[in-house]
Amino acid sequence: MTGSGIAYVSEVLFDKIKIGKFVLHNVLIYAHDFPEESFTTGVIGLNVISAFDVNLIFSKRLIEITQHNC
Repeated sequence: MTGSGIAYVSEVLFDKIKIGKFVLHNVLIYAHDFPEESFTTGVIGLNVISAFDVNLIFSKRLIEITQHNC
């Protein structure tokens, strides 16, 4: 489900995805084509985001990202 309605997409299982120093294994990706006039090239879903914790330390102007085992 998207902001503009239902989108039918393909599923692809990635063996490994590396994001910076973090590595995720066996990640299910939903491949979605965005319109040419769109300002984005992709979206990270909750299945990826939920593997991380984020700590905002405003007093030090830091964003601390840690990976936890799901």
